[in-house]
Amino acid sequence: MPNVCLEVGSKRTFAIAIDWPGWARAAKSSDDALEALASYADRYQRVLSPAGIEFTAPVDFAIVEERNGDTTTDFGAPGQHFARDLDAAGGDELEHLIQVWEASWHALDGQALVSPAELRKGPRGGGRDRSQMIGHVVEADRAYARKIDVRVKPLDPHDRLAVARLHTAMIDGAIATNETHPNGYTAVPDKAWTVRYLIRRSAWHALDHAWEMADRSD
Repeated sequence: MPNVCLEVGSKRTFAIAIDWPGWARAAKSSDDALEALASYADRYQRVLSPAGIEFTAPVDFAIVEERNGDTTTDFGAPGQHFARDLDAAGGDELEHLIQVWEASWHALDGQALVSPAELRKGPRGGGRDRSQMIGHVVEADRAYARKIDVRVKPLDPHDRLAVARLHTAMIDGAIATNETHPNGYTAVPDKAWTVRYLIRRSAWHALDHAWEMADRSD
């Protein structure tokens, strides 16, 4: 039974499987967010299977914490740290989190390879096309890296080697931060993230756009 945290904003609620990076869905209410999370279990399993990560779709969730959201929540991103995010990850657990993190990046890459350059527009004619979406995710990861004091110069988001170096720097930074700041933040706390939060936020962002790309592909 996965542990789930609820991030409740005024317009949107996230249901977050706190130990499974990237598996988080949002809706207008807590019940609807939990329903959405459950409905994405099979898609999440398909992300993990190529990496050999065992995952079984749950029949129920354990709600372990609820926090009020903020403008980030209502904008559409999981923006709160939970108690679990302050726990240092042991060697095997950190390895698991990183494997899931990498699987989320691979899922986005794989979806980009089979998606058209121009994606179907939303009901109001909006939404990024494939190239813009990849650029957005890569630039966000570069910004996320700074939250654990890892700084990477601007790069071509379509240069696979450059993106791989970014991801390696993020992983190395996460490992180093987990060792030196096991129960807290690097840098200034109100501008920094914990390692667990970094991983789940980055993984969520990659998967959210991978699934959006799939849904908007003809």
